[in-house]
Amino acid sequence: TAVTHELRNSVGIVSGQAELLSQATDDDDDVRRRVEKIIAEVSDMEEVVGELRTLARYSQTISETEPVGLGDVVRSAKRRSGVDDLDLYVEDDIRVEADEERLRELLKQALRFAARNGASEVVTKGHRDGFCIEYDGRSLADHDVEAVLAYGNAVPDSDSAMLLPNLRTLATSHG
Repeated sequence: TAVTHELRNSVGIVSGQAELLSQATDDDDDVRRRVEKIIAEVSDMEEVVGELRTLARYSQTISETEPVGLGDVVRSAKRRSGVDDLDLYVEDDIRVEADEERLRELLKQALRFAARNGASEVVTKGHRDGFCIEYDGRSLADHDVEAVLAYGNAVPDSDSAMLLPNLRTLATSHG
């Protein structure tokens, strides 16, 4: 979208300027540490902008679904998630009615959320009404789901960014 394009441009400029400043201040440890903090924050901002782009891309309701294998899609999502140190288990592998690409994105976001919150294991469990995702034995079913998924409440720490609200949008787009 135009908004994410503008945000990416601004973040890119800040990142470039911070890198140049970092190179110019090699002799001053205090300034170098502060510049490193700026660079880390810019990296986080780049990720949030990417998540906003995902949110915008997938916020429209889909009109067509097809039966897809949950196990295949969740394993594919893990490969694309960048969370290699997370153990993944699929219990009761089922077929679900979904848009495969959006389901994969939803599962990828869930895996990233679990990893960023210190999980070592994620289990997807199929059941008659769909499926659930647990990490280290925890599930959203144990919480007030509306509150957890709401923008502003869904950030247990700064690293989690917009992952849970994006999950909600991806799930809602399935109708």
